Amino acid sequence: MSKNKIIFFTRHKPDDTLAQFQRIKKLMSLFNKAFDEDVILFNAYDEKLSHSKQILKTKKKIKAYLKATRYRIDAIVIDILDPWSIKYLNRYALKRNINVYIDIVEYADPKEKKFGYLSPSLYLNHKMIKKSVKKNMTVLAISQFFVDFYNKKGIKSILVPNLINEEDDYTSFIKKKIDNKVHFIFAGYPQKKDALDVTMSAMVSLHNMYPDYFSFHIAGIDEDAFFAKYKKLKKYKKEIETFTAFHGYVKREAIKSLYCKSDFSIIMRDPSLVVCQSGFPTKFTESLSFARPVIANITSDIDKYLVDRSNGYIVGGFNKESLLTALKLAIENRDNRKEMFTNAYKSAKKYFSPSKYIERLKETDV
Repeated sequence: MSKNKIIFFTRHKPDDTLAQFQRIKKLMSLFNKAFDEDVILFNAYDEKLSHSKQILKTKKKIKAYLKATRYRIDAIVIDILDPWSIKYLNRYALKRNINVYIDIVEYADPKEKKFGYLSPSLYLNHKMIKKSVKKNMTVLAISQFFVDFYNKKGIKSILVPNLINEEDDYTSFIKKKIDNKVHFIFAGYPQKKDALDVTMSAMVSLHNMYPDYFSFHIAGIDEDAFFAKYKKLKKYKKEIETFTAFHGYVKREAIKSLYCKSDFSIIMRDPSLVVCQSGFPTKFTESLSFARPVIANITSDIDKYLVDRSNGYIVGGFNKESLLTALKLAIENRDNRKEMFTNAYKSAKKYFSPSKYIERLKETDV
């Protein structure tokens, strides 16, 4: 077995239900297939330490690891790390003529942070994006936003969106629905950018128009936490309970089951937030991979992949009324669900299969 290795450095909680950790594993597989070398994960995460202490100890852990390693390292891949650790890794690589890749997935938004521009995590994120990425690196950009951002700086970048597991086969999810109801799903813990309150407001209006014609599954937050988070919706609590199933935190297998029972996923994101312009929703790729069309407004690169009335419905604006229009179309056109399931699955394979990005990655190996 070759002693040459590619080392993936991160400090991320190793939890397969978290989008970023899923991305790490898929990128590791992508590098393995592209370069036919072992990809080793070095994770500096320590659940016993606070976030700030983890940051302070990460560089020291990386230095100790590299000092002890006996592998010949062909490439270093950097996930979200503090600027000091990134600087150390890049210097280490430059001295040894090692290729460096850095995964850039999200531009933190002050509107999402408790302390706004004074938030330490926002400062570190912005410093990483603006200062830590150097011209010898290759950026793995989750969206065209970041490709353009780094191209202007003269930094090489390749678009690598959220990828599917090519080995997974969900063709069994493509089936004729015998239920006359339309079942919608929102998956993931709702952050401010996810605008679940806008979605629920539209659902309340939809229920007034089409009672007993649909259901809404929310996987990621339980009922008590939902109404604590969205206090203005408490006045509709009894009505919401008639069509909504709150599943709370669920594991990966349960998520698959919920998608299988659903007809459409819903993704509404606030286009005024830079985090929505720069990032790309994992839920979008996930839904299509489970053969479920997406109802979404246009943010980031969604317009590259979402075809109205084919693999989903495009929401014309970021408001309740625009979403309601799309939801009504989904209810009134129940007979074409199998066709839309098929289109959704085909588009997942077309746009998000790792094999589509292997050659792009190989071209960066200089």
